[in-house]
Amino acid sequence: MLRFGCSQLVIDRIDPLVNPGQAPSPYMHQIVGGNIFNVTMPVADIGELASCTTCSYSEDLSNYWTANLYFKARNGSYKRVPQIPNRYHHTVLHTAAP
Repeated sequence: MLRFGCSQLVIDRIDPLVNPGQAPSPYMHQIVGGNIFNVTMPVADIGELASCTTCSYSEDLSNYWTANLYFKARNGSYKRVPQIPNRYHHTVLHTAAP
């Protein structure tokens, strides 16, 4: 499981690493982090170019993006599964006692 303490910046068909300059890209992504995210990204330090972030840590101006998950209903329609930020900055793993 991958968790970020960041809220959503945008949901879009953009992937500047796999499909640079291509809009739309073949896949939908949820993007979080710095406000510099774009179809083409400079080969510079992105953190130095961004001026704000959706992350809880204001110093984290990086971007993170993940593919969206969809639920397929019995009637054949699809609904996007919401992704929510990890507000507690850690993961608590509960296991059954032996």
